[in-house]
Amino acid sequence: MKLSKVALLAALAYVFCFAASANIFCQTETFGSVQYSRPEGWSKSEKSGVTIFSDTDQKTGGFCILSIYAAVQSSGSPQKDFAQQWQSLIAQPFKTTAIPKTDVQTDDGWTSVSGASDIETDGNPSSVIMTVISGYGKTTSIYAILNDRSYLEQLANFMASIKLDKTVADSPAKSAPGTPQNGFSGTLKESVTMADLTGAWSFGAGSVQSYIDSSSGDYAGTSTAFYGEQYFIRADGMFTYKFTGRSGNVTVRESDSGRLELAGGFLNFKFKGRSPRRFQLIGFMTQPNGAAILSLHGVKQDGPGFADTDIAQLCSHSKGYMMCVGSEEWARLPAK
Repeated sequence: MKLSKVALLAALAYVFCFAASANIFCQTETFGSVQYSRPEGWSKSEKSGVTIFSDTDQKTGGFCILSIYAAVQSSGSPQKDFAQQWQSLIAQPFKTTAIPKTDVQTDDGWTSVSGASDIETDGNPSSVIMTVISGYGKTTSIYAILNDRSYLEQLANFMASIKLDKTVADSPAKSAPGTPQNGFSGTLKESVTMADLTGAWSFGAGSVQSYIDSSSGDYAGTSTAFYGEQYFIRADGMFTYKFTGRSGNVTVRESDSGRLELAGGFLNFKFKGRSPRRFQLIGFMTQPNGAAILSLHGVKQDGPGFADTDIAQLCSHSKGYMMCVGSEEWARLPAK
């Protein structure tokens, strides 16, 4: 049964709050400070700062995509946290101006703020339900995109399984203007030119899932999925692009080319055969061995991008390089 906005909003408080429903999931996982029971049988993928579960009903065309974001520094206001996360994770990527009515719940030192709206995904009508949970100096975001209300019970059980680490978050590190923060494995450049971007850049992700029969406990098989992208950028801005992805026994390969424009802190990739891609430059770091790491965040073509305050809350360097919620970290290997 398809979702209407009225039905969606009516189900909101039931689904994305601290519900006390029975847990029907069998496998507990931890992502940063968030512990949860994963939806059984759903596909899983991971990117920097986010874990994604998805399920599709081939018979009805119904689908649900559930995204769990790593905890970041809280602004100190749960309502402000929700507004910031809604803007960066929903409003900008899905090009919606909707300001959702919110439901607020408190429990054990945590405050959850939830909201819902109709959106379009690839031109198809669907709905998004988002909750942002704040407390103990940090905030984490979870949202689901779906077009079938039959998924609401599974979402409610997922939310009921969540446990959050109460360790109080440290205050963000600060450094003198124009100098890199302590903890970086290389050197951050303050400005980037096309010459800096010249070379072969790679980005990718993958997952291996082992399935266990919930009734017998026996091994039930393994599913592997991965993808990789490469951009070969020349000094004049021309580039070639390659994509390779594999899920199960199916492999997909694509290629394209175009021109890269670097302006105002944004990288605009204009392809010949596909829609353009626009990234905001978050950080460019050179390594002692000659390698480089490029931290980028996708933004819509006519959008303003993220403000410095947003970047301060959404980004960290816990692995020695800049990484943000929802960002991509590209690598360029040193010349041989």
